[in-house]
Amino acid sequence: LKNTNNQLSSLMQNLVPNNLKNIIKNSKIWLRHRSQYTNLYHCCVHKTASQWLQALFCDSRVYRYSGLKLCPNGQVRRGGYGIVETNSEKFPEKTIAGSLHISFENYLAIPKPDNYKTFFVMRDPRDIVISNYFSVKYSHVPNGNILEQRQTLNNLSLTEGIIYTIEHLQNWGLFAALDSWIDAPKKDPKVKLFKYEEITAKNNFVVVQELLHHCDIKMPDKTLEELLNYHSFVKKTKGRQQGEENQRSHFRKGIAGDWKTYFNEEIEAKFQQATRDLTKRLEYL
Repeated sequence: LKNTNNQLSSLMQNLVPNNLKNIIKNSKIWLRHRSQYTNLYHCCVHKTASQWLQALFCDSRVYRYSGLKLCPNGQVRRGGYGIVETNSEKFPEKTIAGSLHISFENYLAIPKPDNYKTFFVMRDPRDIVISNYFSVKYSHVPNGNILEQRQTLNNLSLTEGIIYTIEHLQNWGLFAALDSWIDAPKKDPKVKLFKYEEITAKNNFVVVQELLHHCDIKMPDKTLEELLNYHSFVKKTKGRQQGEENQRSHFRKGIAGDWKTYFNEEIEAKFQQATRDLTKRLEYL
């Protein structure tokens, strides 16, 4: 079987047209391993590399070693950060519920099969604030009330704009949603928490391998290296290294701790008022 799959891969590279390659990569003949879990749930809050992870799980190499297809955010009714959704829908079986920006309470309201696994991606909320500020001001797709927020930010100073962003995220419920997941593994042992800072680091192989292991996605090391290289920050930005900033890019800077560049005493005071001991509870210094 291994030799057959290797021959198939070679044949696809040299002879098969691109449209047929995609058909084969989404068929059972492409599978090398099928995850024991009926569904996987990728939960998060905004600005935690959710689009990058969604692209990762949409990659045919993940399907090849899991047998699970991505069910993108928005295709199934479920709650977000606010009031608990009482009419959440069940996700299709054999899918990865991708990039669910959701509180733990709304996650619990989703009907689930007996056999599932969940991972939640957290991030230093101070970096979430800065990432959200630049995203809304420059690079975010103009949906919802983004254009209205963008106009407001363009009329404010940097400090005023970041304070406005903190207030918006607080009112939206993002900080409360982030807080709600802290003790989630104690309440649901099928949940595992991961940090954005580790998943997106340059040396992220081990932590992504741990995430895949949690989901029973048995991908060979070489394939995982290829996957991470293909979806790396450098590739996404066409050569820009992590730490090199482009404020107008969705992949703005790609490093942790950038909040230190922008926080001043006024911003820090507002942040502490809005989040209290959240950074400490999340174990960010």
